[in-house]
This record gives sequence, C-alpha cells and structure tokens, in this order.
Amino acid sequence: MRRNAAGGLPGTISLVFDSETQLCTAFAEAASAAGWVVYPETSGCDLLLVAREDVRTRGCHPGDQIAVQAKLRANIDVLAQALPDLRASSGPSFTAVLVPKCTREFRTVAHRLGVLVIAATRFRKGPIVFDWVNDLTRLEYSVPLWTPDVEVWTDPGVKAPKSITPWKMSALRLCLVAMNQGYLLYSDFKAARVSMTVWRRKKWIKDSGLRIGKQTRYTLVDEKMPPHLLYPEVFASIRGNSR
Repeated sequence: MRRNAAGGLPGTISLVFDSETQLCTAFAEAASAAGWVVYPETSGCDLLLVAREDVRTRGCHPGDQIAVQAKLRANIDVLAQALPDLRASSGPSFTAVLVPKCTREFRTVAHRLGVLVIAATRFRKGPIVFDWVNDLTRLEYSVPLWTPDVEVWTDPGVKAPKSITPWKMSALRLCLVAMNQGYLLYSDFKAARVSMTVWRRKKWIKDSGLRIGKQTRYTLVDEKMPPHLLYPEVFASIRGNSR
C-alpha cells in the first residue's frame, strides 16, 4: 500500500492501494471491528456484510446486510455494479461502493442513487480509517441475500474470484462427510441436494466395490481434485467450524 499527497481534511493522508484485494482485506478488518460479519465473494458481492448484535454503525441493526462492490477508482462502473436490482426477490438492506478515495461529485451522484460510499483515509501516522457513516438508503427487500451458515474467507477483489455459493458449501460438506465416515452414499447426496451425476462425470468419486444395503459406497478420488482440494481455504473454515 502506498500513499500520496494529503487531500481533504488537514492532517489526512490519501491512501493508494495496490490491489482491490488489499483494499477489501483492510476494510474487512475495520468492518469486523465495527460489529459486522464479512463474507467475501458472496451473492454477487465483493464483500457482503451482515450486522452482528454488537453492530456500532449508525442507522444499522442486527441482521442488516450491506452489499459492497470494490474498485480502485471511483467511476461509473462501480456505481453501476452497486445499483440494486429492484426486480429481484431478495436483496441487501443497503448497497455500497468501496474505493480508496473519491470526489465530492462522486459522493453526490452515489447519494442520489441510494448507494453508500466507503473511502479510506489516515490521520497522520494513525490507523487507516474508513469513512462510511453517512446517509444510508434502506432497501425494502422481503428476503435477504444468501450467506453461508459459517464464516468463511476467500480472497475478494481478484480477477477470477472463488465465489462462495450454496452448491460449493454443500459440496464441501459432502467431502467432510466422506472423510468422517470413509465413503459417500446416494442418500448423502440426496440429503445435501447435490447431483451425484456431476461427481461421477468429473470422476471425483469411484465405486469402492462395497455396499450398505442396496446403496453403493463411493470414495473420493483426490487425483481428480474434488471440491475440498479445489477450495482448500473454504474447506478449512467448514472443517474448523464442525469440530
């Protein structure tokens, strides 16, 4: 992370981040300290925030969601990404853009669109401060955006992000079942609502030659990179929370 000449309030330093991942990670730490659970690359957001019981952001309540889209430049592209889909049946409580810095004009346009602007500053040699307590425009969705049932982390803001999806979480839990009991049955796939056909086609599983009643025991084939090897950081979170 670099810094350039001061701008705005006296004594502040305008921060320049080297990547969106660095920007998102820094903000995730600040948001967590302010009472938010942070889900990266979830439900189409770079970061999806869910307010905890101890949330300290003015105007927000436990369970509220903020859908955050990040960019290294405050431009029309990130505003377009952050616009809520009013035709969708589910959505967040608020939408926001995360940028290193922006102009007053950018904030004005974002406010008219109902989008929260989050920008970074540092006072002299103090910690990074994210300015994001301003006019929040609450959206009226009846159903919130999907989030996983455990807190997981994957690098946000990369060109080919490893998104957190319901299918991925179910698939990783199946891998955990396979490790714990030594095999998978058709009934395990049915309970997880995951198609066994895909796993057979990708050769993630193989017939062990053993049966339980009428069901075949299948074992994982690590050489074919099943989900727990494709997404090790997410699997580690699931495994850690299952203990």
